[in-house]
Amino acid sequence: IVDRILLSAWHTDRLEYDAVKDLLRNAVEIAPNFSLIHSILGETNLRHAHQRGNSTSRFHQEAEKSLQLALKLNPKNRDALFGMLSYYMERDQTDQALDMINQYIEDYPELLEEGYAGRLHYTYGGLYSKKNFRLEAIRAYERSLEPYLPAIEVWLHLYDFYESSNHLDLACQTIVKALEAYPSQTAIIRRALRYPDEIKNEVNLE
Repeated sequence: IVDRILLSAWHTDRLEYDAVKDLLRNAVEIAPNFSLIHSILGETNLRHAHQRGNSTSRFHQEAEKSLQLALKLNPKNRDALFGMLSYYMERDQTDQALDMINQYIEDYPELLEEGYAGRLHYTYGGLYSKKNFRLEAIRAYERSLEPYLPAIEVWLHLYDFYESSNHLDLACQTIVKALEAYPSQTAIIRRALRYPDEIKNEVNLE
């Protein structure tokens, strides 16, 4: 089983998703109750959907089936949980995603204490953004900062919110941290250049 999983990772790096799924299905035949294999298979179908935009429905259906089975076999399979949340978000089923993440945190509060708190808050930020709950999204993104390396969009969301709310000090602090994490990103540099005097002691914008 291990060799099939490792080989599937090799094919995944090359975007050869049909080969990946063949290997994983073979692994499922050997170990049908191994939750990890089903979650990897589900995530692979989500990636395949991105690659083949004209067949997203079929791949999403296959992804949902595998991820749901992975969670049935092991309710604490975090990869399967985040896979299902991605599935819902890609299909604009934001309410279902929020219901799911809320229920999981209620059932397994330890998820917030085992190194996944940042990722969970980051996911909340994305979901609240889709619902246009701007303040809730910003609070979730703020909570994701310490334990989780924020994606570029987190820094941009926070900066834009602070700037529009006239919290220039927080906006400048945010963009300085963003530059430390992503020094060559154009969107971040553009925002930093809006207030060069305020942040000149912290970064070099030349």
